[in-house]
Amino acid sequence: MVDGSTLREHIRENFDVVIVGSGAGGAVVAKELAEGGMRVALVEEGPAFAPQDHRDMAVDAIYRMYRDRGFTTTFGKPAIPIPMGRVLGGTTAINSGTCFRTPSKIFRHWNEELGLHELNEAEFQPIFDRVEREINVEPSDFAVMSRANTIFHELLQNRGTPGKPLRRNIRKCDGCGYCCYGCATGAKQSTDVSYVPKAIRAGATVYTNCTVEKFLIKGRRVHGLRGRFTDLDYANTGYTLEINAPVVVVSGGTIPTPQLLRDNGIAVENWNLGRHLTIHPTTKVYAEFDEVINGWEGTPQAYYLDLHEKDGIMFEGIFVPPDVAAMMVPFVGRRLNEFMRNYKHMAAFGLLISDISQGRVVKMPFLGTTVLYNLVPEDVEKIRKGIAFLARVFLEGGAKRVYTLLHGFSEINNAKDLERLENARVRAEDIEGAAFHPLGTCRMAKSQKHGVVDTSHRVFGWEGIYVCDGSVIPTSLGVNPQETIMAFATRFAGIVLGKKITD
Repeated sequence: MVDGSTLREHIRENFDVVIVGSGAGGAVVAKELAEGGMRVALVEEGPAFAPQDHRDMAVDAIYRMYRDRGFTTTFGKPAIPIPMGRVLGGTTAINSGTCFRTPSKIFRHWNEELGLHELNEAEFQPIFDRVEREINVEPSDFAVMSRANTIFHELLQNRGTPGKPLRRNIRKCDGCGYCCYGCATGAKQSTDVSYVPKAIRAGATVYTNCTVEKFLIKGRRVHGLRGRFTDLDYANTGYTLEINAPVVVVSGGTIPTPQLLRDNGIAVENWNLGRHLTIHPTTKVYAEFDEVINGWEGTPQAYYLDLHEKDGIMFEGIFVPPDVAAMMVPFVGRRLNEFMRNYKHMAAFGLLISDISQGRVVKMPFLGTTVLYNLVPEDVEKIRKGIAFLARVFLEGGAKRVYTLLHGFSEINNAKDLERLENARVRAEDIEGAAFHPLGTCRMAKSQKHGVVDTSHRVFGWEGIYVCDGSVIPTSLGVNPQETIMAFATRFAGIVLGKKITD
């Protein structure tokens, strides 16, 4: 491990492969290739933290671990925050640890409608098995779930439509509740805890606090990269990294990756570069009970309901600490004060949609890398329907009142309010929420007419450069994509090594 923030020399090295990014794509590729005998360099823009470093408040953790200090946001109707990690482990270090395999219907769509027969569900099953062993995927334990999850479970049981514990990448989770702000016990098996250490043990070199800016290019072949080392505030230290390698893998994430390619003149002739962005828009509903719930204690995302999956709606547990909640609810002044005073009595549950809306990653004057995204009416209706369902479950389950992040319906107190919500026509700009799963901006396809990389992850029209992160996922998944990205990365490593990696 080379800490770029403290390094005081220029580095020039030769490797067999250099990988940009240490999240669900890059770290997996690094570990598999290193164990396969290749000399691997892994370059991460952010710093490295040990579990014992995670002792600060949630808002402070956001400042030091999130890209743009947590303020990456789409431009459009509505504006949607997209939290992403800039830290060793990438977004896996700041997510909720939820693990889903790629749904069968998605594989069928890729095979039958997109012609991506190489993405065969049967061949992916042993790859999923391998990934799940590496990161120890297991069902959430009711004993450490937040009360916000278990109370929703009880309400669903009373309705006769119970959900299920979410499967998560954990070992001996004690339910501290800070999954999204750095796991202080090392229980969450994010890639900085699981794949990266194994890559290092197999001989890989990891460079942290290094921003990649240039690829080394000769003709249409990429043969390395240049980067600059930065301090913990991302200021240039004056020292640089240059790596020559015949294989360059870009795993910077769905939003940074297309712009890095574009800045280097790679695939700029491809209309698909930066397009086809899907993000799984999300929102949540709060419900106030007489019971003291303290929903920030325990695993925040541990339970789910797929009752409306066919409609493109998935319901998953969620809760945020008080210091974060105070910034996210649509209240000010006395009303905000009242809401936060009652926060210990709040339960909450969230939803995400499988979006048919698509956005773009572009570079704009004075703004730099910018995400353009507008919710289409069909997706707006999915969100309204999901909010109404959660509000009904809570009200019929005995909640005193329900709070939503939908303008015009911020407080639901009775059946009349609920009926008005269930029959409402809402606009995209009425919705407040977030999105956590950007995908598709360098999507995989059979030809460059439809995508940016082929089924071996090579950028169309170029040699030596590959993309392996969420940007290659061909379509919205409808479920959390972490395990899908890891499976794609495992398959890609096998392609590079010339063998299937399954056991």
